[in-house]
Amino acid sequence: MPGFLRAFSIILIALSIVPASAAEKLRVGKAVAFAWTFTPLDVGIQTGIFAKHGLEIEASAFNGDAKMQQGLTSDSIDVGIGGGPGMAFMVKGAPAKAVGAMAGIPRNMAVMVGYDSPIKTVDDLKGKKLGVTTAGSLTEWIGRRIGTQKGWGPAGITTVPIGGMPPARAAIKTNQIDGYITSQEIGISLEEAREWRVITSAAPFVDHFITHVF
Repeated sequence: MPGFLRAFSIILIALSIVPASAAEKLRVGKAVAFAWTFTPLDVGIQTGIFAKHGLEIEASAFNGDAKMQQGLTSDSIDVGIGGGPGMAFMVKGAPAKAVGAMAGIPRNMAVMVGYDSPIKTVDDLKGKKLGVTTAGSLTEWIGRRIGTQKGWGPAGITTVPIGGMPPARAAIKTNQIDGYITSQEIGISLEEAREWRVITSAAPFVDHFITHVF
């Protein structure tokens, strides 16, 4: 973690070199508020690392990569931290570029279902609806990847763009979706609370991949 935080901080600082006597505001948006891999931003703010280098960080969070790309396009943020699949928006013309890779295989991402769900294994996910943050997001890519790797075809798993945690929790409770793809630490926490269960990590279905970029 210390090395990760240091590298993350160096890149953000390099994006805005300012005189030591002046604090420059840098607006940084996270694709989602709750991913552990994005916490270096919060740690850097709370420990004063950015302030020490003349940066005033204005942090914000979105409900997925697509929303964050809209923030970059509308000039609402200067830097975005999101999923690797979000780089596809740049190919489609989004006025942004990736400057750093933060993580490889998505070991911290997982599929989870309601605690009392009849879904017990990965095979039980065939034909089911999994909630994701937005279209074109890391979570949507993972859902499609699992279906492809299992040989179920493009319709093997239906991904439903639903946003962040509050709507996802409500949708699972009301059976609008069968499961949700998000960070594994969230799933473990809700499993301990007997609300959700983790079915699988995304790692077994992905080999070479860039999970997070900014």
